[in-house]
Amino acid sequence: MKSFTLKDTLTVIAILLFFAAVGGVVTYYLWHAVQVGVETMKEFEAYRVRRGNPATQGTLLFVIFFLTALAATLGCLAAAAYTGWLYHKNRDTTQA
Repeated sequence: MKSFTLKDTLTVIAILLFFAAVGGVVTYYLWHAVQVGVETMKEFEAYRVRRGNPATQGTLLFVIFFLTALAATLGCLAAAAYTGWLYHKNRDTTQA
């Protein structure tokens, strides 16, 4: 079995960087959605508190969005690792 060459190593690094960038962009936009959702829920909670009925949905919404962003990031990293593994596994080793 051939060992990794410099070209192979750079290809895997490029693939990992691509998926890390995708994960970063997804996380950024999900985090922005979390911030908008939290602000909306704060306004809703303030309205409910004024009516004498405090709520905790804002915290729950924050946790849900945070876990979604975390799952998206981990999913992108897992896809990058799987792509690298497939690249290594299916590489043509018969060429000199």
